[in-house]
Amino acid sequence: MNRRTLMIGLGIWLLHALLLAYAFPVTELFTPAALNNIDSPFHQYQAIVARELWASHALVGYDPWFAAGHIGGVNFNLSAKIPALLAVMTGEIATAYKQYVFLAALLAPGFLLLALWQLRAESVTVAAAMVLGILLWWISSMHWYHTAGMVSFVLACYAVLPYIVLAWRSATEAPQLSRLLALGAFGGLGMLLHPLFPLPVLFAVPALVLLDWREVRVKSLLAVALLVPPVCVLLNIFWLLPSLKYTGGSGGSHPTFQNLVDINMLWLEALGQIAEPARGARLNPLLLLLAPWALLPSTPPRLRRFALGMVVAGVALAVFAALGGAIPLLGNLQPNRQSAAAYLFLVIPAAIGVGNIVRGLRGAGAMRLGSLGMSVLLLAGGMFLAKELANEVSRAPTPHHGRSAPEVRGAGETTVWLADWLKRNTTPEARVLFETSLGRIHDGSHIAGPLAYETQREFIGGPYVLMHHAGFWDGTLFGQPIANFPADEFTKRMALYNIGWVVAHSASSKAYLARHPGLAQVAAQGPVTVFEVRQPHSYFAAGQGRVAGRGFNRIELDGVAGEAVTLKYHYVDGLSVEPAARIEPVLLDGDPQPFIRIVQPPQKLTLRFGVPQRTDP
Repeated sequence: MNRRTLMIGLGIWLLHALLLAYAFPVTELFTPAALNNIDSPFHQYQAIVARELWASHALVGYDPWFAAGHIGGVNFNLSAKIPALLAVMTGEIATAYKQYVFLAALLAPGFLLLALWQLRAESVTVAAAMVLGILLWWISSMHWYHTAGMVSFVLACYAVLPYIVLAWRSATEAPQLSRLLALGAFGGLGMLLHPLFPLPVLFAVPALVLLDWREVRVKSLLAVALLVPPVCVLLNIFWLLPSLKYTGGSGGSHPTFQNLVDINMLWLEALGQIAEPARGARLNPLLLLLAPWALLPSTPPRLRRFALGMVVAGVALAVFAALGGAIPLLGNLQPNRQSAAAYLFLVIPAAIGVGNIVRGLRGAGAMRLGSLGMSVLLLAGGMFLAKELANEVSRAPTPHHGRSAPEVRGAGETTVWLADWLKRNTTPEARVLFETSLGRIHDGSHIAGPLAYETQREFIGGPYVLMHHAGFWDGTLFGQPIANFPADEFTKRMALYNIGWVVAHSASSKAYLARHPGLAQVAAQGPVTVFEVRQPHSYFAAGQGRVAGRGFNRIELDGVAGEAVTLKYHYVDGLSVEPAARIEPVLLDGDPQPFIRIVQPPQKLTLRFGVPQRTDP
């Protein structure tokens, strides 16, 4: 790539940066206002956990704030490890997370430019690819994923492009140890960024190798296959092992979404449909029309084979996105979101096609006629897409692919009210049963994590929906509809988990709670109603005492009395008592996860996780 071509790519990238600076906006990068859209608060809670655990040099630890205690940390942080690292380094949460989100958005087109540089693409291809890649970021599901908090996934999709080119070149050129190590390091960083990074690679690289088989060097291919994956895994072993060991927290599992099986997604998204079940984009049909032009004889043979490989991989990835959920194991990979990566695969072939169309205008006959027709289509489509881009960046009250500008708005009204009310009207002597929402009813966000940490109140359930047995979401309590609970059974569960207050939003939950004789409505704001549980508060199911303090990897007890006490906290392997006492699991009716039993406890003690039990000589 010559200097002129590079400057063209950088100039288009600069336009993306200016649009981003306006829509974010850049003036919020160092303010205390937090990103609070959809998954963003949840990822900020993951950063909080990482920061607090790192203070004791741990990656996983005991989290007392949710689910009556569970193992949390890197095992529950699949996609926010980079912002968590920034939080550890800076001590900031909201600011560090915002800066990560902005930087990720800024860098994404740069990875596309890096892929084009590796391909030694000419100027028209570079200009077209950068325009198409940036449009795809703004006016497709990519922007929804990014503004919804799935920031690392979007960045990983773009980072995959130069990785694929580098892997293809490594398999078809003479083996170089430095290149192989770079490929392994790049892949390792990609996995650290997002664990789904290898998935598009597994679709693209085999397709490219098979279609360019005559150029493949067997020794180089074997070196890539045998050396690169172990390097990638070794660079991520520090989080892979804890994630495999602590897979389910308090009797639950990681939530699985975006695994709908529907063949209609294929053609609906190809036509640019956005209504369910499709999350298409109006850019998609244009990409599909342009990509075949890359396969004309005028394209250099090796570049033509690359374009064909990316088209084949994109189609295969789109099929996987629509049907992969039919296989349970693959459904855990959230296949639906891969349709966004599938259309990103078409960007470079489509850009090569634009180059052929431009050259075709100088030709004659059918080629010139076809190029003229495509040029008119490109002009009309470009005007329409430019208008859609302007709408996406604007603050107009119109439909948007992602969150309309400004992306940074601070905490919403319901969130602010709840935090203030819980601080003033509750105490740490009991827990809060907080109804989470798949529909993000709380200001459009999953706010439970930061809310519990800010108020220093323990919540039952998880900081996200569907995470634990001891959970409450959208009218479902502990795995079944709340209306199915007899009043006396509900009372027993409130005692089992030491629940003092219930925060509900769904109509079924509020109706049930309003009828229960042991509860009283004490506050309401918007969709949220707060109920007080009228029963004695205690964190002891057997014996006596009080919780004097709690934090990550720490529960302090005082005034403990009894030959053996049972706490309303879940037991996990690795817990110990200071001063030393025997600790063991015990099952209580109503929860499949055992609770903590301490035999012959001292009057004052501290429960810790990951600290070896010390005994007197």
